Amino acid sequence: MLILNLQSFADKWDAKYPSVSKLWYRHRENIIPFFGYSAEIRKVIYTTNAIEPLNRSHRKVLKTKGSFPNDESIVKLIYLALQNIAKK
Repeated sequence: MLILNLQSFADKWDAKYPSVSKLWYRHRENIIPFFGYSAEIRKVIYTTNAIEPLNRSHRKVLKTKGSFPNDESIVKLIYLALQNIAKK
């Protein structure tokens, strides 16, 4: 089923974007299992990609500080970092 859909995609878009369908064909053994998951699970997988930059920014903020006097100071620092990220 996915291969047929991929072929119809290629027929429609290869003139404008020829590398996309070639990439899908080349990596289809890795892509096809992904579509075996339900739509809800696929959405979770998509959102984890959006969360990774957030985690990276937290690590960057926490790494620059040496030590913390207590847990509350870490929570405050992460809160302030989230405020700065939200502005971006």
